[in-house]
Amino acid sequence: MVLILNDNRYHTNRTVLINYNKVFYLKREKKVFGTNFESSFSNKEHMKNLLILIFVLYIGTTLQAQKIQSSNYTTMYTISSDGKIQDSNYRTLGYIQYGIIQDSSYRTIGYIRDGKVEDASYRTVGYISQDGRVQDSSYRTLGYIDKQGKVQDSSYRTLGYANGINKEWTAVLFFFFQM
Repeated sequence: MVLILNDNRYHTNRTVLINYNKVFYLKREKKVFGTNFESSFSNKEHMKNLLILIFVLYIGTTLQAQKIQSSNYTTMYTISSDGKIQDSNYRTLGYIQYGIIQDSSYRTIGYIRDGKVEDASYRTVGYISQDGRVQDSSYRTLGYIDKQGKVQDSSYRTLGYANGINKEWTAVLFFFFQM
């Protein structure tokens, strides 16, 4: 007895020989589609390559330097994922790494610890709260950084934008240390 089965999972027709309750697959015939697009995605190797490509593109875009922009959207600084700070001409101005703020010659100029900003002598110069309020050492409000990275002074005038950048790093560059 010969039976042709339609297997929609693989877009194929299978010719099956049934003999004494045993099933034997003799051949697999590919269905014909209008385009090769559908059949190319049925191949696991193509899917694997596509996923690798998407992953590499995602990593490549997330490891790019983030921009700190002025209120008129001109780039003031770029900060790489390892904390290297550069101006708009790509001159290195300093570094923020592991809570240590350094100038371009690696001289320590300050520290960031648990929302507290300190100078090189460990004197507190300001605070950064979880909600984005930036205060000086006397707890006077200097400005605000919202969740989208918008930086404002204490009168809510926009100073710039730092979307996707750590709030503490942003506060250091806008309010505490001039790089």
